[in-house]
Formats: sequence, structure tokens, C-alpha cells
Amino acid sequence: MPTNRAEHRAQRRRMSVEERREQIVNAAATLFDKHGYAAVSVDDIAEVIGIAKPTLYYYFSSKTDILDAIHAAVSDFVHARFHDPARQSMSTPRQLFEAMADTLEMNVALPGYQRVYVEHSRELADATREIRRERRDLYRSLVAGLLHRGIEEGIFQVADVRLTTHQILGMVSYSYQWYSADAFPPPREIAVVFWQNMMSGIATPAYLAENPTMALPA
Repeated sequence: MPTNRAEHRAQRRRMSVEERREQIVNAAATLFDKHGYAAVSVDDIAEVIGIAKPTLYYYFSSKTDILDAIHAAVSDFVHARFHDPARQSMSTPRQLFEAMADTLEMNVALPGYQRVYVEHSRELADATREIRRERRDLYRSLVAGLLHRGIEEGIFQVADVRLTTHQILGMVSYSYQWYSADAFPPPREIAVVFWQNMMSGIATPAYLAENPTMALPA
């Protein structure tokens, strides 16, 4: 057992600054997701990782600083995927599908992050909150741009791009509230179902033939 403890300490010492920061952010995201931001202290995060509180402060100046790192990671994740060079040759519909799949796949790639991102932005410092808001709005405009392009290409028929953008992003962004690997298929399979429902709707051909204007039901 002493040897195992010594090996564990040696392994911790071998971690780079970025690896340690990532470890801290991952632990914090898990705790914030489970208990809420306000209920978790820096001591709690340090204890889970197995480091001293002063050591944690070497990597992050405050709990709010860790929270900002979580928000930055979520934003970086979707922006990096959106701008992946491999996607530039994809059709507009496929790029839109991939954007939907990205957020769903975040439930697995960055567990706990999405809840923190959605529910704990008000706790960010004023300056960083504005930066994160601008980054979020930029991503929303990128998705809206795909809808506009699809309209120009004669592929999409959208009555209100702004509302449809919110619909699409809301559909996937709040998946953290119900998704679990035990209860649902993999995120990409969920994205396919969402995509098919969005593109073809859930009404049968017979219903659409009887209600071509899609008037609200009586």
C-alpha cells in the first residue's frame, strides 16, 4: 500500500500545468452538476482531487475562475467542431446536423459541463460573463447562418430564422436534463431522431394532405 501511495504522488507530480488544470475543471464540473455551484467550495474540489487547497490556488485564483474555465471549454468545444476543416465540404444540411450532434455528444465528452454552462452563467464575474455571452451569441449566429444559407439554396423553408435557431439549440442544449447512457441511445443516434423529426415532421402524409396550411388543430 505505501508503494501505491508513493506511485500516486509521483504520478500527480508528473502532471503538466494544463493536465492539472483540466483535472481540476473536470472535478469541479462534476461537483457543480451534482450539487450546484453555490453548494460546492474550493475545499470540496481540492479534496476530490486529493490536493491541498493552496495547490489548487496555484492553478486557479478562485472558484469563479474555475467556473469560467468550464464555460470556456463548452464554447471552445462547439466552436472548434463547427469550424473543423473537414466540415467545410459538407452540405448545408449535414453541417446543421453535425452542429446538433455536437451539443448532444458533449454529454459524453464533457460530462456535467452543459448543466453548469446553462444554469450557472450569472455567477460569472461581470467581465467574463460578457465575454462568454458574446461567444454564445456568436455560435448562435453561426447556426442561424446555416439556416439562411439553406434558404438561399432552396433546401430549407423557415418562417422565422431567429426562432428556429432557438428551437434547434434549445432542443439539444437542454439534453443534459434527461440524458443518461443507461436510458438512451448514444448521442449521435439521438441527433438522427431529432433531425428526422425536424426535417420531416411527425405528421403523417394523410394529415398533411388534409391540413396543407398546418393550421393549429381545433
